[in-house]
Amino acid sequence: MESVEHLTVPLLLGAAFAFAAIVASGLGRRFSLPTPAIFLALGLAANAAYNGTDRAVEPEVVAQVGTVALVLILFEGGFTGGMRRMRGSLGPVLALGIVGTLATTGLLAFAAHVFAGLAWQTSVLVAVALAPTDPAAVFSILGSRDVRGRSSAIIEGESGANDPVGIALMVGALAYYDGDASIAGTALTFTLELLVGAAVGLLLGWLLSRALAPARLRSQSLLPLAAIAGAFLTYTSAVLLHGSGFLAVLVAGLVMGDALRRHTAISELVGLGSAMAEIVMFTLLGLLVDLDGLGAALGVGLAMFAVLTFVVRPIVVALLLAPARLEQAERIFVAWGGLKGAVPVLLATFVLLDDVASADRVFAIVFVAVAASILVQGGSIPWLIGRLGLVDEDADAPAPSSAPAPPSPN
Repeated sequence: MESVEHLTVPLLLGAAFAFAAIVASGLGRRFSLPTPAIFLALGLAANAAYNGTDRAVEPEVVAQVGTVALVLILFEGGFTGGMRRMRGSLGPVLALGIVGTLATTGLLAFAAHVFAGLAWQTSVLVAVALAPTDPAAVFSILGSRDVRGRSSAIIEGESGANDPVGIALMVGALAYYDGDASIAGTALTFTLELLVGAAVGLLLGWLLSRALAPARLRSQSLLPLAAIAGAFLTYTSAVLLHGSGFLAVLVAGLVMGDALRRHTAISELVGLGSAMAEIVMFTLLGLLVDLDGLGAALGVGLAMFAVLTFVVRPIVVALLLAPARLEQAERIFVAWGGLKGAVPVLLATFVLLDDVASADRVFAIVFVAVAASILVQGGSIPWLIGRLGLVDEDADAPAPSSAPAPPSPN
């Protein structure tokens, strides 16, 4: 019985922490605080209370848990949006998700080296980590808000599309700096990973939709579990075929979201899994950071955030969305809505695991920039939606009644 009793305190602490995080997130919404910021702050508070000589949590644990969490978050984002919603914005989404991520990496690396004085290797790794936007932050902040036009769909689609691009880019950059690949070889591997991932996502998304749509399962309660199992089956299949597992999950979610939309139980369970993943992911990132090293990286991290947010992101969005039929307010919203979050910090965790010479500095800079993005950009999103006149008033209007009118007294 002692082994069972030893679980009591960890379970108590875990349950109390999860309950406090969820309640705090509800209060955060009331005061327009981004939900990821609440979880990150709680992780930092727990980190500050930790008295150990080593990190409160190992980078390997964060990378493994983060991978599982990102699969759930990307699948939920694809499933909730569906291919039909993204089809009208596919061009801007792909432009920002692929070309935009590469362009952001190049411009930010140049700025980090020339203006911040970082070594080229450090500059590139920081830029690669900060280039993708974060689906957990984007879905959390935009998911409960009705925004008219295509800007919301573009931001959400981009946040899902550019994460596989950023992850593949980081893996390639680390392989290049380790001397395991040339620039040409890295570019070829990067392209093949995306192509294989997209193909696996389309194929398995279609097969899973066909298998689950007829609801052959004896118990309907098992249908959501089968969908989530299908998401991880898609991820692992793509990885085993040397493709991007995260892109495969996103594409499969888009395909399944259209085919299985009437099965609301799937959306509910997938949404619950994504919410739990968000709590765990941001909390672990707060526990992982070395608080003593944040002070030295504060200035550079804030500078990277400022350059990325006020210079690089607007330039990239303006150029890539020039052909798109968007209002000026929508363009401004897309430029400001490129939120950073758990994915950039997860990419910086890969740098820690690779044992690069400047790994701790890269991680600290990325963490500071991400924290600034969550607080400044995430906190201002509700205000900006109203200021730009992008509130979808029709979404809140009651549906017209189909009941017959009462008979006239005449």
